[in-house]
Amino acid sequence: MILDFRKNVIKIHQVCKNGPGFVVKVPMPEWVIERVNEGGDIKYAMIGLKSGEPYLALVTERVVEPY
Repeated sequence: MILDFRKNVIKIHQVCKNGPGFVVKVPMPEWVIERVNEGGDIKYAMIGLKSGEPYLALVTERVVEPY
């Protein structure tokens, strides 16, 4: 999986042993762009199905100053 912020898409690469691979492009959710614009660095990304619907899970990290 590749998060392409230049084109605002998520590219999912399917790799098959005995056949050609293909790429599925999914629009980047707006909340992902917002988190990155807040200064978050993506540390982990996973896409799957949850109740039959596509589900994107991200772990982001950012440095903040304590009060």
